[in-house]
Amino acid sequence: MDGNGMDTEAGRIDVVSCGIGFPKDAETLGLIGRADVVYGSRALLAACPVEARLTRIIGAKAREDAADALTLCRVGRHVVVLASGDALYHGFGGTLSGMAHPHDTIVYHPGITAFQALFHRLGLPWQDARLFSAHSGEALPARAIAEAPLSVAYAGSRYPAHAISQAVLKLHPASAGRAAVIAERLGSPEERLFSGPLADLARTECGPTSILLLLPTPWHCVPHTVARIAHDARPDSGIHEGSPISHSIPAPILTLGFPEEDYERENNLITASDVRAVILSRLRLPAWGTLWDIGAGSGSVGLEAAGLRPNLNVVGIERKPERGAIIERNRARLGVSNYTLHIGDALELIHASSVDNRLSSPYGGTPAAQPPHQSEVLLYRGFY
Repeated sequence: MDGNGMDTEAGRIDVVSCGIGFPKDAETLGLIGRADVVYGSRALLAACPVEARLTRIIGAKAREDAADALTLCRVGRHVVVLASGDALYHGFGGTLSGMAHPHDTIVYHPGITAFQALFHRLGLPWQDARLFSAHSGEALPARAIAEAPLSVAYAGSRYPAHAISQAVLKLHPASAGRAAVIAERLGSPEERLFSGPLADLARTECGPTSILLLLPTPWHCVPHTVARIAHDARPDSGIHEGSPISHSIPAPILTLGFPEEDYERENNLITASDVRAVILSRLRLPAWGTLWDIGAGSGSVGLEAAGLRPNLNVVGIERKPERGAIIERNRARLGVSNYTLHIGDALELIHASSVDNRLSSPYGGTPAAQPPHQSEVLLYRGFY
């Protein structure tokens, strides 16, 4: 003990991924029973059947909550975190991991996640699925969702599942007849599970705790295991059996050099589409890393690079705020989420980012953080 009565021996943090509900297995209940402090959402703490000596609600300030949990661990306390969904997929566990020191003892306990539960419910294999997130504060990767043959998008308060459907249709109207499934509050008493053509699901309002599943086939070609869900949908679900569908779903195409009219720009200043196509080819864009778009102008080159390489972090720098507003509108129109815009002096911003990257964990989740020894930084300027 120290002078304040605190145990100075090393503590530990057990992070339990709760998936689609509170896990009532003996191991989890035992961890809670032995814990000094239990962190979790209001809903999970309310469902917790074991009295903990102290509970703390994980709120909007996740980094502050994570710092508190690590402090308790370092003074010898046993902390249990009940994480909604999967703790290491856009969850509290990732925040802890990015802030932890090598000597901190953090044990992660997996649980079946919502997307796994959905695929098992449907009897569909998911080895080819691509996962996306539209949680609050994150840009919607609508283009990548539309381009993946088998997409699973976790919704959020800003983009519930029907709003994600609308964004995909805006980018790729030919997806209107694509087979889709929405799962809302999966595993809870308020669960809703329904399916239909994407155009129908885009008119079906649902809450933030929802998932959108997009299949690569037209609605009339899906297996019976999926089609049957439409007949079980609630009357207000928005599913209409007579909805028009196409007999094929044209896949989104790879475009090098979008037409100039696709972009908002200032005084018609924009790199010509043919020139843009050559620039993007000659840049030899890496699969991941950081591309600096200095003097971004309308953002056309950087935004198209972001669309071509969804795992590449593209950082646009523009001195003029009015051009920055144009870039943001173009970014939203093109549906890319891996483009970050900074307004200000290029040298100052690059220097500050370089210092931050050296001080941060290589997997800490900062915008420019990349796997060590494998990121490539490309620098160019003067394109619009």
